[in-house]
Amino acid sequence: MSLSIQPVREAIVAKLKTVSGIGVVNAFEPLAASMDALKRYYLPPASKSLKGWFVRRVSTQEVGEIYERGVEFTTWRIQGYLSVADEGASEIAAQDLVESIRQAFREDYDLGGVVASQSAPSSRGEIHLQLRELSTVMFCDVLCHSIRLELSTERYLTIEEP
Repeated sequence: MSLSIQPVREAIVAKLKTVSGIGVVNAFEPLAASMDALKRYYLPPASKSLKGWFVRRVSTQEVGEIYERGVEFTTWRIQGYLSVADEGASEIAAQDLVESIRQAFREDYDLGGVVASQSAPSSRGEIHLQLRELSTVMFCDVLCHSIRLELSTERYLTIEEP
């Protein structure tokens, strides 16, 4: 197995894109010199409302050998920003979107075979995508729902002799 994390990142992004109404999904955390430049990463085509996400690796832990393979546990941050629209009860829509995302990951335990599982080294049994925080923030000069999700993945690495 390749040591690159790119296939795992790509599988997470692809899974997010299957969720109806997800908006824009970035495979990295966009950074820009101006608010307008940053905003473009989070605006769906033909929309004036922010609805975008990014995926970023937070940590990786490699543990021992199991049957001559290393086990790698990676924690991923999936961050979303959605414009607040009180007349549309956007907080309820944001909560519903979170549940749709969680369901998509629940239904694809190994992300199409890219990882062994969605789990962490300290877990007992399966764990899935976790909602860590849903709050409101100013983002790109827009009041937004900020959604922070966390996903832990496990994959086996072939240990090669030097």
